[in-house]
Amino acid sequence: MSVIGGVGFFHFVANRWEDPLGSLESRLKTDLPDRLPDRDFLIVLPEAFNFGADFNDREPKQPRVTAKGTLVRLAEFSRMYGIVFVTSLLEAADDRVNSQHLNSAYLVDSDLSAPVAWRLLCHKKSFGGHQHYKPCPDEPTNCCNPSCSKGVYVGALICNDAHADVAMMERLRECSSLKLLCVPAWMD
Repeated sequence: MSVIGGVGFFHFVANRWEDPLGSLESRLKTDLPDRLPDRDFLIVLPEAFNFGADFNDREPKQPRVTAKGTLVRLAEFSRMYGIVFVTSLLEAADDRVNSQHLNSAYLVDSDLSAPVAWRLLCHKKSFGGHQHYKPCPDEPTNCCNPSCSKGVYVGALICNDAHADVAMMERLRECSSLKLLCVPAWMD
């Protein structure tokens, strides 16, 4: 069994958030030209990775890339480069009004034994001042959080949810092996 051998954070440089997947793919091709054998890395992506615009823009907007389309591409990158991703995506909330989106964290790992290569970790429950999503109104806001990937229990809290989540810290303490808490956030 492989174990996560390194952790990093991908952030957008000026205006590259307009093409989130292209920007990430460009960095992966530059920094990791081939899958590195026996080394699995975890990269934390920004909050609302699929938004495709400046998240600080006060005008409410729809994400440019669908959550599902983003997850499919991240799963391809995971397979090609041996990388596990933790990200936050804006996604339509069930059958609710189309303009209302949840801000949800996912673990993407091509080695997951599931019908898909990603796992929902949690929904953001606090309001961060952005009009592009609605805080999750329903319980549970934590789904499979933390979740085991490559011998490490990976948990996520989205941006300002990390300020006061005692329950997450308790769940991590209960895990029997290595633990990692990821905080996808929009960095100015």
